[in-house]
Amino acid sequence: ELARELSDVKEEVSREVAELEKAFAQRDLDLAAVREEDLGEMRTAMQAELDAEVASLSEELVQERQTNMEEARAAQAQLVAVHEEQVLSAAALETLHTQLSAKCADVERLEEEVGRARVLLEERQATLAAAEAELCGERQQTATLEEAVAARDVLLQELTHDASRSQEEL
Repeated sequence: ELARELSDVKEEVSREVAELEKAFAQRDLDLAAVREEDLGEMRTAMQAELDAEVASLSEELVQERQTNMEEARAAQAQLVAVHEEQVLSAAALETLHTQLSAKCADVERLEEEVGRARVLLEERQATLAAAEAELCGERQQTATLEEAVAARDVLLQELTHDASRSQEEL
């Protein structure tokens, strides 16, 4: 009877072990399902977070790209403006160079004219000096002639006076 009871207890223990194993297996399946569900929810949540982050990064990238494009356009506009300014400066320099060359040519022409005027002035001064010398000589001749006329007039007066006296004496 003990053997039977032992056998019944063994059977009952085996059944209980089998039920426990079945319960553990079911619990493992339930845990796996819960884990699978939790993983799915985590995966969905992580995917949503990643999608949100990708959307945010995409928006930042679009904004940064737009900002970079605007900065590039502004830089290009500045470059064009600087180039135009350089072209205008080069044109202004060329104009100034042309004007300076013309002024230099005018100065050279004026220097030549001044040189010719100096030569002409020296010639005229020489002519004036010769004319002054001639005038001086003529003045001396005039003075000599005036002295001769004065001497003649004195002589004529003396002669007239002598003749008047001679006539009175006669």
